[in-house]
Amino acid sequence: MKNNIHERNSTRLVASTAISGIGTWSYNVGIAVYAFNETHSSTWVALATVGRYMPALFLTQVFVRYADRLPRKLVSVQGDVICAVLMLVLTVIAAFHLSIILAIAIAALSSSVSRVQSGATQALAGDVIPERSLARTATAMSSAESVATALGPAIASIVIALSGPIAVFALNGLSFTLSAVLISGLVGESGSQIGPSSTKVRAAANDNATREVYRTVRPLLVIRGVCAFLYGCDVVVLAVVATEKLSQGTTAYGWLLASAGVGGLAVAWLINKRSEPARSGSIPFGVALYAGPLLLFIFASNLVAAIPIQVVRGMGCVLASGVVISVLQRSVPSALAGKVLTNGHSIAMIGTSLGAIAAPILLGLFGLPTTLTVVTIAALAATAVVTPKLMVADRAAAQLIESVDPRVSLLRSLDLFESASRSTLHQLAENLVESQVATGVDIIVEGDRADALHIIVDGSVDISHGQHPNRIHVRDLSAPVYVGEIGLLHSVPRTATVTTATACTIWTIPAAVFLEGIMNAGVSNALSDGISLRMKSSQFVGN
Repeated sequence: MKNNIHERNSTRLVASTAISGIGTWSYNVGIAVYAFNETHSSTWVALATVGRYMPALFLTQVFVRYADRLPRKLVSVQGDVICAVLMLVLTVIAAFHLSIILAIAIAALSSSVSRVQSGATQALAGDVIPERSLARTATAMSSAESVATALGPAIASIVIALSGPIAVFALNGLSFTLSAVLISGLVGESGSQIGPSSTKVRAAANDNATREVYRTVRPLLVIRGVCAFLYGCDVVVLAVVATEKLSQGTTAYGWLLASAGVGGLAVAWLINKRSEPARSGSIPFGVALYAGPLLLFIFASNLVAAIPIQVVRGMGCVLASGVVISVLQRSVPSALAGKVLTNGHSIAMIGTSLGAIAAPILLGLFGLPTTLTVVTIAALAATAVVTPKLMVADRAAAQLIESVDPRVSLLRSLDLFESASRSTLHQLAENLVESQVATGVDIIVEGDRADALHIIVDGSVDISHGQHPNRIHVRDLSAPVYVGEIGLLHSVPRTATVTTATACTIWTIPAAVFLEGIMNAGVSNALSDGISLRMKSSQFVGN
């Protein structure tokens, strides 16, 4: 039953990411075309991008401080609803040809809220998806965003050709509404960050752990910015390529974006076909595919020649940005996931704004060939600087998760918590009590009430039945191992005695905390099989 819930949670998260992403990427094209149609100026196209992103940088940091205190599910749903309302307002502004400055202001507010919402949704996976399935879900969400990056502009070009950019704004509002419905159906989250009792972990996350996290993921965030910079340049440069070099107007602009979508879809399909998540070492290759072919536009003279260029570039964009997001989702500790992923969106806004600012300046000063050359070199140079770190980013991320709280790593290794999410593991880790116990101490006595789970971290214990002097030795257990779970799960008194055979380090988890964690995670298949075997053989371990 719990596995079905986890699968439904995963499906809802992936679907929400895809639907919301398609709307957002369609909208990115729509706002650029709307600005161009209203003003017939590439400068206003750049202003429409910068004007909604730069204010959003400040507003996002304000919003995330507030949102960080609330349950991620609530933040995600409310963010979707607010964005849907803002898209309705923008649709009215565009329909009545009101001030483009007002349109940009509404777009800036929507961008701010959507960045916080998207960060919360990506981090939410750690709260509702079991650890063993998190990498697969993260990859699926990343692929969904990649598909959206590719499919959104393609849909936008078709909608714009049929109805104009106003319909794209309405489509984006609908996507936010559908995303809110999907997220509201998630089951299993137990708190605003990692559970209801998260004070200690948050305090740690705000100090040394935060610095260590950002040091580890910095190369990934740099690539996030590089890809966004290239996209910001594309918004302006491709409009010039389509209207001036290819002489085919905004229709060609849409086809160029749609061509990138075709390449992106191909790579997203390949990523989904992999049995393992893509590794960070593939990121530099993706950036090279995204940036390098820009130079070929110097020689392209018609749309037939330009489309294959964009197909290859779309493949590179999805490969680079998709892997970055996937690695971030898998590697950032749960307590920091919302903040880090939201800041990643802020970096993307900075990169997009810088690209949209730099492109018209370079075009005005040097022309198209030099602009394409400078943009390509800048992107490849930035990637080359962080490539050595990217090649070992997966190993560094795994070490980071363990270093933030080693207790979580040990809990994760036990079959008892095979189905637990990150939030459940952190909640258990925060509430356990560690003790050093000498040799020969009874930590569980037969007949007593089952009031806690005990995890033997170091040392060994002796399992026996009966009372002194007629105790019957059953077996020995060595760390790491847990005892006392059956009495808690079946609400029966202890049916065996557990005695330390050596000096032991023991973690004790209160019954209420353990049962809440099991309720959220479900009883794993491994644990269920183990309990059945023990009951059949009457070798109850610490019940």
